[in-house]
Amino acid sequence: MKHVKLYFFFILFCILPHTLFLPWDCTFIFAGFSAWVAISMFQKQFIPHPLLKRSVILLIPVYFLYRFSTLADPDAASALLCSVAILKIFEVYSYRDAMITLLMSLLIVMFFLIHSYSLYAAIYMFATFIVFIYLLMDLQRKKYRLSQSFLKLRELFSYEMLIALPLLVSLFIFFPRFSTSFGSGEKIISNIGFTDRIDLGQMMSLAQSDRTAFKVQFLRGRPSSMENLYFRGAVLTINQNLSWKKVDQSKQLYSFPERDAPKNYRILLFPQQKKSLFLLDNSIITEISPNHLLFFNKDESTFSLGDVPDDLLQYYATIQKKQDFLPPSQWDEQVNIPPPSKELKTLLVTLKNKNPRDTIENVLNYFRSHNFSYSTQAPEYKSIDDFLFHNAGGYCEHYASVFTILLRLMKIPSRVVAGYLGAESNPYDDTFVVRDRYAHAWTEVYIDGEGWIRVDPTAIIYPQRLQAFRQIPSSSLPLLGSLFSDSALFFDSLNNRFELFMLNFNQDSQYSTVSRIVQFLNLKNIKTIVVFFLLLILIAILFIFLWKSEKMNRDKTTQAYHIALKKLKSKGILKYPNEGPKEFQNRLKTLDKNLQPYIEFIDAYILCRFANRPIQDELYKKARKLS
Repeated sequence: MKHVKLYFFFILFCILPHTLFLPWDCTFIFAGFSAWVAISMFQKQFIPHPLLKRSVILLIPVYFLYRFSTLADPDAASALLCSVAILKIFEVYSYRDAMITLLMSLLIVMFFLIHSYSLYAAIYMFATFIVFIYLLMDLQRKKYRLSQSFLKLRELFSYEMLIALPLLVSLFIFFPRFSTSFGSGEKIISNIGFTDRIDLGQMMSLAQSDRTAFKVQFLRGRPSSMENLYFRGAVLTINQNLSWKKVDQSKQLYSFPERDAPKNYRILLFPQQKKSLFLLDNSIITEISPNHLLFFNKDESTFSLGDVPDDLLQYYATIQKKQDFLPPSQWDEQVNIPPPSKELKTLLVTLKNKNPRDTIENVLNYFRSHNFSYSTQAPEYKSIDDFLFHNAGGYCEHYASVFTILLRLMKIPSRVVAGYLGAESNPYDDTFVVRDRYAHAWTEVYIDGEGWIRVDPTAIIYPQRLQAFRQIPSSSLPLLGSLFSDSALFFDSLNNRFELFMLNFNQDSQYSTVSRIVQFLNLKNIKTIVVFFLLLILIAILFIFLWKSEKMNRDKTTQAYHIALKKLKSKGILKYPNEGPKEFQNRLKTLDKNLQPYIEFIDAYILCRFANRPIQDELYKKARKLS
């Protein structure tokens, strides 16, 4: 029962990272099944009825099919596999059951690759594979009744693993990479907090979220003219009371600039439910990960994808001079707003000015002088009057929404922009992490002769929100970041490089690498290197087979036997090639020499070799003492 408990804890170790990506109800199911199995193992009197087990196993795929709408989705498949692996512990009775359990654990770890390319995940998977190999060796030892010395630490790093390293590197370089997805439709769970629709109170829920939205790396230094780090995502123009959504405008397939176009910064975008991309003001995309259609909305100066990305996405951008003035093409939508109340009309008279700039300043002064506060716990507002006259607290989305409505009521075209403000910097590689809690909303106002300008009313209420750059706090760093913040920052920079390397080694990079190898080896075509690669694999397999065969003949029992034969050879007694140990022993008895110690030694050898008597060490010492 001891090894079954070991398998159980190993499965839990493999499942644990999946709880970070799967819905909470899946984690609840895993916890329930784990408790069930633990009670069964540690309290022998509690044995689940076979009918109950079978019913649960039948209900698992039904529930996950209902939960995810498909079992082909990676999340649904991994949740199903994790649940079945936990329940499989109930049935570990034989060598076959244990092998199936270990292989299922290995599949669970492989599924983790779908979610993460990080260095942390690579270290976790390496540790998992070491434990997997150890358990596999332990299982073989029990089946073939090998000695405990078989499990020495040096065996984990034996020649077999060293031989496997070149094979693993070759597979990484040459194994074909496919651009495919499981299932269809949008993921239920998003790894990003951004939304292209604003309902009041929605962004407040992200204020405490540490999930990473995207990472930014400036390739040519930080923009000198940029006061704050605003990343535009979605432009929202359709107003419904205090909620905003995007207008259904026509967009064009984007034509990329020339290949030698400058690249000011790079963004690594984590999976999300939406198609919007994030850029600084006056930026255009110069390069993006392959197999993605890119669209550009000229009226909004925004970029979007043709499909919802379900993996890490990388794109490069450059900052240009301020673009040409583009008047709002949907004027009615820009200024269309429900009629104001009497109290609000009175306020508008005091705020409106012939000069739009003065009108904007009047509205900001109103916020400044009426004790409005910045709060992540604002109450629910039913109208603009409720916000302006009955309560004076709100989050960024409240101020952007109310500010835009006030300007529209005074016939000044304006729109709400949703995106991110601020980032956490890592000084070791000049990479900036943008988290969910930096989701932000502000206003863009159109002024004749100036075009669209950014106005952030939240800055009047809470100026600290405009702080652009912060160092990554130690609490956000894994691996005891609070105790070793410098080391954790350095390791985080290594993780950033690892993620970029794994992301960039796609089909194009693979083909380019193989082409360079072909040129280096002066091979004429790709077929030649494929044949060469297959030949290397066959040679490696043959070498491993021969080496293992030789090693099997070099255990202590066999070594002791060969030592005895070598000593007999020195006495002029040779063993015939077709002669077995018993026949050779009988022949020794017929010889007129003092060979009794050798005859007794062969008896011990036969017991050790063919009767599985655990006396290898004594047998080896006995062989050394023979004279």
